[in-house]
Amino acid sequence: MSDYGTIISRWRIGLGRRWVNLSLASQASLAGGTMLVVALVLCALAMMSIVTENVITQRAATTALFVDSVVSPHLQELATTTLVSPETGAFLDDVMQQPAFISRFPYLDVWLSDGTIAYSNSHEIIGRRFPLPPGVKQALQGQVIASFTELGTEEHVGRNFKDDYSEIYIPVYLDKAGEVIGVAEIHELTAPLEEALLRSTILTCLAVLATASLVSAVLFSIVRHGSKTIELQKANLATRLRQSEALAAKYRKTREIARKASKSATEITDRYLRTLQADLHDGPVQLIALALLNLGSVRSTRLKEDRSKRLADIEEALSEALGEVRDIATGMTLPEIRDLDLGALIAKALLHSSAGGTKIVAEISVGEVRAPYPVNLCVYRFCQEGLSNALRHGVPGTTKMAATVIDGKIQVAISNRVRQNPDSAVARERFALGLDGLEARVTSFGGNFSFEKDTQQATLFMALEIVE
Repeated sequence: MSDYGTIISRWRIGLGRRWVNLSLASQASLAGGTMLVVALVLCALAMMSIVTENVITQRAATTALFVDSVVSPHLQELATTTLVSPETGAFLDDVMQQPAFISRFPYLDVWLSDGTIAYSNSHEIIGRRFPLPPGVKQALQGQVIASFTELGTEEHVGRNFKDDYSEIYIPVYLDKAGEVIGVAEIHELTAPLEEALLRSTILTCLAVLATASLVSAVLFSIVRHGSKTIELQKANLATRLRQSEALAAKYRKTREIARKASKSATEITDRYLRTLQADLHDGPVQLIALALLNLGSVRSTRLKEDRSKRLADIEEALSEALGEVRDIATGMTLPEIRDLDLGALIAKALLHSSAGGTKIVAEISVGEVRAPYPVNLCVYRFCQEGLSNALRHGVPGTTKMAATVIDGKIQVAISNRVRQNPDSAVARERFALGLDGLEARVTSFGGNFSFEKDTQQATLFMALEIVE
């Protein structure tokens, strides 16, 4: 029993999910179609009942007119007798034997108020008394009653009725007094009646179906249009939601990149300051201090030769200190690149790096594309640092650089073969950015940075969008 309940529960859940996944137009079609079928069935049943009642009533009224005009005038004698006279019986037999009449009304019974059959074309029941049927009782009250035959009643069993008939009970009035003196019961074959009922029911159902279909089609077109609008809006909302989620993810990623870039910039600035302090302290400051010491000894020296030697040492120390300061200043500043296009900018960086005679294979296809100064600065620093690293750490003569512009982005790649026995004593260039500094600078502009290295080759890559 529990398994059966589980199956029913799963079936309901599955059906509910399928229903929810349907479009509004599909839901309207299924619900409307189901309701239309139910309405048609109910309407057919109701109309069949109404049409049946109306047809039977109409036929009863028509038959009543026939009885009043043909049969009733010959039954006036029932006001004083309990049976019709032989002449009246013969007349009624002749009427009932007419083909046009017998094909539709095969039986005629005349009832008295006490249940006596005063006349019947089934002669065997004339004069017999039966319980009054409900229709006879109502007809005795002056009503024309129509109903279907109950084959199990006593007056019908004796005649072996096998076919269904409709019974029409018509009151027989006394001409002068207007008093009901009997009831004429006519049995009508139901086949013509059923054909008329079926035809009326079919026509009624077709009319209802056509009307309901027209109304349903109009309503469905409206619902379908609304459903399409809703589905389109739903798709647009889903697209916008995905775009919003993508933008949010991109924003989070950009914010993280900016945070890392800010942190790296702080670290690089701090490293620059420490390097600058160390270079100034270990270089020019020491030389100037040496010059100051020699200057004190010059003052105390009396011999001209010693004084000249001391002055020469001071001049040499100051000259060397001046050279050190100039080197530091040169490393901290860049050549004028503000007004250069990207092609000239990269060529200048390439010329600066190959000034010592080192061979660099370059493929530059940038053209005269101009970029804002921050982009120029970033590209120049990347080329300067990348070429410097390749020349210092790679196999001499294997450095390659390629630069191009694709889809509005400047792409630069620097590669070199890796030394199998790297020289750990290679001095770091003053104020070099390093890979971390390059990555922080490139990513801070929303660009792409990568460094790949294996046992044979190292490749440094940058892609940065050019903003006009």
